[in-house]
Amino acid sequence: ILSIFPLVYIFGTLLTPCIPARVDKRVTLMSSALLMGIFNVFIGPSQIFALPETLVLVVIGLVMSGSCMAPMTIPVLPEMIEASQAKFPSQNARTTNNYVSAIFNTALGLGTCIGPLYGATAYEQLNFRLTCDILALFVLTFGIAYFACAGGRQAFSRTFSSPEEEKQTGSPAEKYRPVDCPAPHTETGVN
Repeated sequence: ILSIFPLVYIFGTLLTPCIPARVDKRVTLMSSALLMGIFNVFIGPSQIFALPETLVLVVIGLVMSGSCMAPMTIPVLPEMIEASQAKFPSQNARTTNNYVSAIFNTALGLGTCIGPLYGATAYEQLNFRLTCDILALFVLTFGIAYFACAGGRQAFSRTFSSPEEEKQTGSPAEKYRPVDCPAPHTETGVN
């Protein structure tokens, strides 16, 4: 049953690039984090919320969390690169990208090492249900903090602005296009 999560994640990795360019990457990241936090409550099922221990809730939690995982992880590196290029426009783009990629991969490696250690320790000291509750609260806290600290309100308003407002301010895709990337669908047809 635990193979449901990676199976759904595989489909998510194929569908995530289909998210329209109009949707700001930050909106995708924040929404996925908040939804994944909510759906992680079902994996335990939650001891804090006194959910019944049923296989149906576990499967729902695994499927929905797995579907939120790809949109939460795939746009991270492009978002980091765009943010660093906006913050340091005078720096060499290639060097900036290399540093950002190094930071991303370091964090990914640390998470890959620390995550299982935390999970095993929490499971041993507490139980599976409470461990899932703590993970859900952590992911929800991350989503809320990211919304509050990373311009969540502005990202959502840009994504859901009307076409008239977009003409005045520019679309999210154009606003956050990396400096040395050409616009898609150029006259030569090359992206």
